Amino acid sequence: MDLLFMDIEGCEIEVLKNIRSLLCDGPKRPVVFFELHPEFYPSGTEASLYRFFEECGYATERISSHLLCTPQPQPQPQP
Repeated sequence: MDLLFMDIEGCEIEVLKNIRSLLCDGPKRPVVFFELHPEFYPSGTEASLYRFFEECGYATERISSHLLCTPQPQPQPQP
């Protein structure tokens, strides 16, 4: 999978928690794109989304009301 597009009206954090290993540790991490819905989020959730992607090694870019998350190269173990 190259791209994960979500349109789930405020349930993004729950889905992301369930696919964390795919995004953080998968051999081919997808680009993730979804619309932010702060009106549906509990306080602090939007910041948690940014932190989640940072911890998984993604760069994030807000584009209007959407968030584009691009996996960054992970360091390779030294022999």
